[in-house]
Amino acid sequence: VLVACQEGHADIIRYLCDQGGDIDRPNSQGHNPLLSAVAANRPQSVEALIYGKVSVNKKESSEGVFPLYLAAQDGYVDIARMLIEAGAKLNQVSDHGASPLFIACQLGQVEIAKLLLDNGADVDQPDHFG
Repeated sequence: VLVACQEGHADIIRYLCDQGGDIDRPNSQGHNPLLSAVAANRPQSVEALIYGKVSVNKKESSEGVFPLYLAAQDGYVDIARMLIEAGAKLNQVSDHGASPLFIACQLGQVEIAKLLLDNGADVDQPDHFG
């Protein structure tokens, strides 16, 4: 599943979902399929995983980040929109204490920040440093 996600093979991902494949299972390094699809900027893989009812809020054990955070960090607006529509938590924080809105603002991802605010992200949520 992980390789199909990274390479954007949505048809294979959907097939694996239909066959009952474990689409949330991380590999030995702790990387999960959804986060890998987001990191590779593969919206078609993200869409296929959402079709398969992937957990959109699952943190990656090796880095403590989650899909919406990574999409916000890297400016992947279409992927962020898909994740939000699938129920991603807008105010979830990384292991470093930063929310998607915080990292989007910190990195100048204006379109992502607007998307998050338009969908109800908490502008007053502090990070671990206040």
